[in-house]
Amino acid sequence: IFTRDFTSLNQSGFDNATTPVDQRMVFALSLQQEFSKIMNAYSQAQNNGNNYATELAYLMGGALQISDQMLVLANEIIPTFDPEAADYTTRMQGLEQMKSGLTTQIRGAILSLQETNVYSDEDRVILARYLAKYSLNTNAFLDEPTQKILQAEFEQLRVQETNALIKDLLGQVLAAF
Repeated sequence: IFTRDFTSLNQSGFDNATTPVDQRMVFALSLQQEFSKIMNAYSQAQNNGNNYATELAYLMGGALQISDQMLVLANEIIPTFDPEAADYTTRMQGLEQMKSGLTTQIRGAILSLQETNVYSDEDRVILARYLAKYSLNTNAFLDEPTQKILQAEFEQLRVQETNALIKDLLGQVLAAF
């Protein structure tokens, strides 16, 4: 499962237009939570001395892919929010939590790319490819101050990076800002 792209996620119900967008978002949130549980289990095993760096790179990438799909859904659902509705404030708070979680997820990927003592160049390439592929929607979704902070972090990482392929992939991430 970890040696292939999570392409089946694209056919997993995210883009089924016959299903109401609220239901698709609930599905996406559930999937993201389950991915997080699996990733936490692998992280614990890694911290206990097992080598699951490759699996973790794929899991982080899969989580980025799910987040990307969630952002597509968010962009579909946000225009339906009625500012006069009783649940409007709750929905907007959920949106802010989503942005915060996404920022944390990206920062986690940045930190992982820096952990050359944990992740091999091959593992870091896997993660960098996911970041390059799924960063456009992410960057557009975040507020401008957060974008600028993350852009600076990616620029610093790119300057320090010694692997040419990862450096190129980070350039692709930066181009999305």
